[in-house]
Amino acid sequence: MVTYDHEGQRRHRIGELMCERHRAMCAVYWPQTGLATEVIESCTDCRAVAKQVTEGEFFGMSVPDWGATEFGREHDGFHEAGHTVAAVMGAIPIRSVRLGSFVGSVNVTGGIGTASAAGAVDIGNGRYEAEDFAAFVWGGMRATRKWLLDQGIDDPVDLIDSAFKGAHDVAALEHHLGPHGLAIETGRERADELMTRHWPAVQAVAGALLREQVLSGAALARLLEPLLPIPVKVADPITPENEEAVL
Repeated sequence: MVTYDHEGQRRHRIGELMCERHRAMCAVYWPQTGLATEVIESCTDCRAVAKQVTEGEFFGMSVPDWGATEFGREHDGFHEAGHTVAAVMGAIPIRSVRLGSFVGSVNVTGGIGTASAAGAVDIGNGRYEAEDFAAFVWGGMRATRKWLLDQGIDDPVDLIDSAFKGAHDVAALEHHLGPHGLAIETGRERADELMTRHWPAVQAVAGALLREQVLSGAALARLLEPLLPIPVKVADPITPENEEAVL
């Protein structure tokens, strides 16, 4: 499908311009923090596909604008729900969850991390096992992938659009785990296992987010008590004493 921006430039979906190898790989997860153009330009086969598809013209790439659609809201709801359930199962305290996407920072040394994160899933500061925190970050992307596949949406181009929307999570993993010798794939298998095992909990959080937009840690604890084997740890509210650490 070809679309045009306001300047009349042809725009293609990212997966349409990839070689078979990169299309298959990126449909599983977005592999790096670089721009989509960097992936295309780094591969001779991708460049050949892009030239053929675009007929050699200057082109741009984009993902569908899902934000204002019910499909997009549900996609984002499952993204945040995946983060949430992975956080609970990693014993990471949660202050609140809202629709949106942002992960702050985490410093990991020797398998233990000191984390400060805020945004869509607002967690408390603390020291967490590296794989638990990585699974928390991976949880959003893995939940949306399972949600798409469960609906029969398995076209690699669609999966790549979803994966690319979670590239900010890959950036967080690469930036904070890489310097400590931990690959960005750390925690991905655990996140997949959590999403499969606790999918009813993910569905419950996604549904509540779509209805309420924002859920407090206490509300999550009540919602998930019958659905998960461990209780939700509710993070302390932000106070003048801990606000600087959170931000």
